[in-house]
Amino acid sequence: MNCFLAANEVFQENPSKFKSRPRLPGSKNRITARNIVVYTIQAISKRQLKTWNY
Repeated sequence: MNCFLAANEVFQENPSKFKSRPRLPGSKNRITARNIVVYTIQAISKRQLKTWNY
């Protein structure tokens, strides 16, 4: 957010440095922007599997 405010101040002083007005940063949707990571059995150590408590 601070970068946006700084860019906005510079834009007000000299708009020729920019192609367009600075925009507010967007945020991702917490549910639809999730990534799925799939681990194969070879990626999990046997020592760590023994210590897991279900």
